[in-house]
Amino acid sequence: SINNDHIYHAFWEILTYKKDKMFDILMDRYLNKIDFEKASENYTFLVSATSTPGSWSGGPGKFRSNETFTPKTYMVERLLKQKYIDINQHTEEEHDTALHKISKSGHAEIASLLLNHPNININQRNTYGYTALMYASEKGYDDIVEMLLKQNNIDTKAKTQGDNPKSALLLAEEQHHYTIVDMLLKHDFDTNEKAIIDARQLLRASYENDLPKVI
Repeated sequence: SINNDHIYHAFWEILTYKKDKMFDILMDRYLNKIDFEKASENYTFLVSATSTPGSWSGGPGKFRSNETFTPKTYMVERLLKQKYIDINQHTEEEHDTALHKISKSGHAEIASLLLNHPNININQRNTYGYTALMYASEKGYDDIVEMLLKQNNIDTKAKTQGDNPKSALLLAEEQHHYTIVDMLLKHDFDTNEKAIIDARQLLRASYENDLPKVI
């Protein structure tokens, strides 16, 4: 017979590997046996649905994203309708939320879905101090950054943890995402970081013999 543990582990795998037909069957038949508040060390149900699992291709540094398991919007949408789903629930180890995961992977449709939820915490930080805005800025996802910047209480000056803390602005600039840099500069920013960016811009211009244009 099928017990709650069987349902629990099956649901993890279905969400992780985006098995949509099995997802529908489980949700239709065993909904009352699914504990939506349960979390593991690395994943919550919602985080599993919004993550892209990696695949091992052999050798050091060969762990890579598997596009076969791209998050499916309707699965996330159906999860969000469940009474006990906490949209801000984070993993126990890295404290990543669904919004963190989507901001890393760049799935704009699901990002929009999460941001339209009334209980979303857009400034929630993980173990490394990252917010969704920091990940989207660092990864270069203009559309997600734009959506986040439209939120009334977005914190654009939050910084990462560690010896060299950085805001979304500096993270974007270091990855040469200059469109995002321009977007962020229209909001609150750290003046010290702006000075660093200006200095780097002058240095690049000097290398390119384009200093008069910058000045």
